[in-house]
Amino acid sequence: MAANGEGAALSVLPPAKGVSQGYLPLDVSKESRGFAISAVSEHKDLAFEVLDFAVSEQGRILDLLGTEGTDYKIEDGKYTLLPDHDNWYANFFETFQNFDLDKMNPETPYWSDAALSSAEMTDTYSTMDNAFVIPDDLIVSWDAAEAKASEFIADFILGNKTEADWDTFVQEWNDAGGQAVTEYANSVLE
Repeated sequence: MAANGEGAALSVLPPAKGVSQGYLPLDVSKESRGFAISAVSEHKDLAFEVLDFAVSEQGRILDLLGTEGTDYKIEDGKYTLLPDHDNWYANFFETFQNFDLDKMNPETPYWSDAALSSAEMTDTYSTMDNAFVIPDDLIVSWDAAEAKASEFIADFILGNKTEADWDTFVQEWNDAGGQAVTEYANSVLE
């Protein structure tokens, strides 16, 4: 808009053709790790209070809208976003759970038309992934296998590894924990 005037706007392009229209499946296994509070923390209760507040209605308002008077104001029971809100972003959760979007002033909606269009396309074309939560006894194995994969990917991109190294990588990945996680996955996925 700065370069092309007020008439310039972001447009969401239509999705690609084919399976899932090019959208990745959505992971419906919930958060695989969540938040953790150290067992040696001297302030566990305070840390839990912060997390409890973050998921409360007032916490969602602070997280999504910012601070009243700086990032938004309340007019006729509706939240009106102020220009400084452009500098605010959700810090805890990117969810609207416990937040009533109907309380947004239609003149300053939380999402732009392009964002709404994108969300609607995602809802229309995405599928649900049959991902699963890694059980506690396999987390270390999975982390080791992921680290091995990241290492190989980086080496491949940098030219330190080639397709000729693939079979060795697969064996190292399996040995690092990939095989154990694969066996578990095959037991829980249909």
